[in-house]
Amino acid sequence: MGRAGSAVLQVFFLNPNVDFSYDNTLFRLFNVYAPNQELDRITFFNIIVPHLVTSYHLCICGDFNFVFDTSLDKIGGNLDKGKVKKT
Repeated sequence: MGRAGSAVLQVFFLNPNVDFSYDNTLFRLFNVYAPNQELDRITFFNIIVPHLVTSYHLCICGDFNFVFDTSLDKIGGNLDKGKVKKT
């Protein structure tokens, strides 16, 4: 994993999520800052998946560093960079 990706993962494990309750309902707030490089990003998402499996209501926000459809969501630059590859 690249240097920046390693730093993101180290910080992530310090406090990956915040669990709280409101009006007798449990919530998990999860903030994501995914690495820019594809291989680092794949590793990152494989690591966080277990934290997303919960019976709580899940709220995920942040910078995922990819787009599903570059023709709709990206202007200029390298149109393939950050694209989700279909398997």
